Amino acid sequence: MLSATQCMLAALTGDTVTYGDILDLTGDTMLLSACGFAPTCLAKGAREATPECPAAVIRELDYPGFDGVTSSCVLEQGSVTFARLVEGRGDYRLVYGTGTGVETDLRQGRFPALNVRLDGDPQRLLDTIASQHFALCYGDVSSRLEELCGMLGIASE
Repeated sequence: MLSATQCMLAALTGDTVTYGDILDLTGDTMLLSACGFAPTCLAKGAREATPECPAAVIRELDYPGFDGVTSSCVLEQGSVTFARLVEGRGDYRLVYGTGTGVETDLRQGRFPALNVRLDGDPQRLLDTIASQHFALCYGDVSSRLEELCGMLGIASE
């Protein structure tokens, strides 16, 4: 369902989309972080990056339980939409929200991350969440998401 949600956001924005696990929700700010993958074009400072000063570092993940490479980067700050398509019994619903990516550090000094200050009520997210995995795009596409859900017969929360 996460991949389908990413496809929905990519189709609506025409831009690169990523995902993250909601790992923390403190007050009105949630931490989104994936275990090793983030598109380097979404890294903070990617537009100004040079070979001498990259925005993201691709490196071997030398950590117990994980094997392979990781893209270590903090994601760009700014307006975002996060969403997750959820399958029910014969139906679907979309849990989504908007917020602003704010100053963030790499999670555990290596994993990609973005702190998102939520525009809506954090309790609403907690009441509707069905998975920790959420797709993320830049900009507020909530009205277009609602329109798409209406056309597809998907409930939105």
